[in-house]
Formats: sequence, structure tokens, C-alpha cells
Amino acid sequence: KRKFKNGPIRILCGISQFSKRERLSGWKEDYESPKKKSIENELNKWKIQIRLEQDKYSPAVQCLNEEDVELFFETVLPGEDCLRVN
Repeated sequence: KRKFKNGPIRILCGISQFSKRERLSGWKEDYESPKKKSIENELNKWKIQIRLEQDKYSPAVQCLNEEDVELFFETVLPGEDCLRVN
């Protein structure tokens, strides 16, 4: 059995074909991944809403909010459906 390190769950939201090129002005603070909205839409279907937070080291990476994830696992029992019933 392998154990995972404690820490945020990271999601790579996409890298453009130009991501390896040097940027003249660096990353913008308000960088918005094109995949972020679709990931948020999927997370909104879950019984416990989990917010995304931008990784402090890479704007192309989003992290699941650790407190939301903890609440999710405390609330949704193993084997239980994690999606809301509409």
C-alpha cells in the first residue's frame, strides 16, 4: 500500500502550446484557466461543494480547498453516492 503525502489535491487545468516559452511579464495574478469553469461545474454537482483555489506556484494548477475536502469525507460515507439528487 502506498500512502499519499498530506496536502492539497492539485488539478492541472491545462497547458497551452506556448507554456514553455518565456513570458515577458510573467504570470498574471488573474490568470483564468479555460478548464477551471468545467471543473467547477462538476464539483457543484457534489453533495458538499468543494471550492477551487489557484496554486501559489503555478497558475495552470488549481487545488481543491482542503477544508471542503475534509468536510466532504466527514459527511459522505464510504460507498455512498457523492452527487446531489436533483
